Amino acid sequence: MKTPVQKSLLFDVVVPAYGNPRQLRACLDGLGRQTLKSFRVLLCVDGSLEKAVAFIHRAHYPFPLKVLSHPGGRRKGPAATRNQSLRHLKAPYLCLMDSDVVPGFRCLESHLDFIGNRDVLSMGRIIITNAMTDPVAGYLMKRGAGKYAHGTEVPGYYLNTQNSAMKTSHFTSLRGFDQNFGLCYGGDDTELGYRLEKQEGLTCLVNENARVYAAEHKTLSFFLDQMRSFGSFNLHLIRKKHPGFTGLFGLRWYETHSAAGTAARMLIKSPLAEKLERLVPDVPPFLARGLIHALVFLNMGKGYLNSEEKECPDRKEGLS
Repeated sequence: MKTPVQKSLLFDVVVPAYGNPRQLRACLDGLGRQTLKSFRVLLCVDGSLEKAVAFIHRAHYPFPLKVLSHPGGRRKGPAATRNQSLRHLKAPYLCLMDSDVVPGFRCLESHLDFIGNRDVLSMGRIIITNAMTDPVAGYLMKRGAGKYAHGTEVPGYYLNTQNSAMKTSHFTSLRGFDQNFGLCYGGDDTELGYRLEKQEGLTCLVNENARVYAAEHKTLSFFLDQMRSFGSFNLHLIRKKHPGFTGLFGLRWYETHSAAGTAARMLIKSPLAEKLERLVPDVPPFLARGLIHALVFLNMGKGYLNSEEKECPDRKEGLS
């Protein structure tokens, strides 16, 4: 693999990969079509190097590319995998981008429009191409920062590492992601975004123009399993690390001793979730999103309230 040498870099683009070579190839091809040319890709591999990047050796990209991996091809989870980049970051700006998205032509240029002249966190838009036909895809596209218009200031905990950018110094100052999240599902980006806002003082803005595209094919059952897994392990980790973090994920309802909290916990423990899940395929999209939102609350709460272990066991394969 030959890559060009650039004298000056504006961006380091950190892309994690785990056993998805077809999607990774499309992501790298999209980066090769960027209008902004002064960037490098740090490809951070989790698990087997050969499964993830065998095609890289035959590929030619118009940008420098450095492949990083854990010793022995071990799997350590998304936080530790992205953190492999810490010792190699050189550019003034950092873009976090997942390997299952395809960036639009102006993605990096549009991120630079936001962060080049002011110290903010640019939360790019994720366009899920099957959002109109798949209920889970429709929900995922409209949750978090996806609910807000271009330029809106949003809480840092809405950080989505599929497509975000900031000054590199903020990421390195915090030593990146908390690797205690291990292999269990979710929360590493939420927790980093919370620290970027609280400790680095970053204002977080929705950037409609910095777009990536992806298709989402999770079944509702699999997605809700992920939510229960998150509630069981990593949500406890966030709660323990940040006692003041109660503004998201229904935490106040899971824990409060008020009448409303007691009622919420009764619903979580009832068969309501199973009944609602059966309704989702038969209702219009706008109603399906509302039902899925309720199901996320109920399933995450079920995991949170029923968990006996308060941290993720690293020896256990997490849901990906």
